Amino acid sequence: MTSTKLWSADTAAPWAAVRQGLANAWQAKASERLQELNRWYEDVLPGAISSRAPDAHITAAELVQLVDWKLNYGKWRPRLLDYAKAATEQQDSATAAAAAAAAAAAAVPSAAAVKAALDALTVLKGVGPATASAALAAADGSGSTPYMGDEALQAACGGRDYTAKAYLQLLDALGAKADWLRQIDPGAGWTAVLVERCLYAAALQEKGGPAATKAEAATAAKAATKPSRGAKASSKAGGNASKAAGDAQSS
Repeated sequence: MTSTKLWSADTAAPWAAVRQGLANAWQAKASERLQELNRWYEDVLPGAISSRAPDAHITAAELVQLVDWKLNYGKWRPRLLDYAKAATEQQDSATAAAAAAAAAAAAVPSAAAVKAALDALTVLKGVGPATASAALAAADGSGSTPYMGDEALQAACGGRDYTAKAYLQLLDALGAKADWLRQIDPGAGWTAVLVERCLYAAALQEKGGPAATKAEAATAAKAATKPSRGAKASSKAGGNASKAAGDAQSS
């Protein structure tokens, strides 16, 4: 089932099935690198951020790893990772300043609070609304602030527009879907974050096999177009032999 079909489902059964198969979908279809990064994102980063309360924030080093997770989770844009790696610990002050807005968004997830948190985080170079949403999702233990994933944008909003306005629309759509699921599937604890993760898992399940990370794929493609030393030596030797044969014929 595609993400779009899952979004259009009129019962909770398909959602429950995808949710139950989340772990299997990741193990079968996602690369080992993405699985490793996702374990860190879901299990380690939230605790690290909350441990810094009351001024909980994400560090520069965590920002690099967060961008790495985002790029492997979605479309690979190496330039963004370069920006994150160029960050220094001086940026911690900026992320700490953003923490107050992020905490407010988590405590009272109004559109104004979330917009303020996005604005505070996107002052960092290379951090757009999507990366900022990943940080907010990790900082928000309530599950009401989801990640701005491609699959969720496509299914819920009909396109991929990476703006603060689009994120607020996605926030409303995923929140409404979670409300609907809680009504027809009471006790299951549906949240906007879980809705986004199920949409992503549905897309994963459509893949034909384990996916290489975007970085691995880019490296493999580059290696495939670059001749090896042996091939260069063989080519050079062949060229020398041809030249010698030509010289012999002309003498």
